[in-house]
Amino acid sequence: MKNIKKGVDKCLLLDTSKSVFWMDYKWATRLDALSQHYVELVVDWWTSKTTVSPNRKDIVKLKVSTKQFEVHPMHFLQVS
Repeated sequence: MKNIKKGVDKCLLLDTSKSVFWMDYKWATRLDALSQHYVELVVDWWTSKTTVSPNRKDIVKLKVSTKQFEVHPMHFLQVS
């Protein structure tokens, strides 16, 4: 029990001094990641070349976090 209390006290002390290492942490980007320009091009192409499914039951449900979902209708690629 003493070890847990020491750890909690140390975290509280670091938080009050504002010099904690996890405050300014940024994830490393992949070397093969797309630039923002190409991401915008892909999103523009996808929105122009797809149609929303006519069926009401065709819904994509993506779990974002605990008890939170991102829900959107299914899209179909247009054949041209």
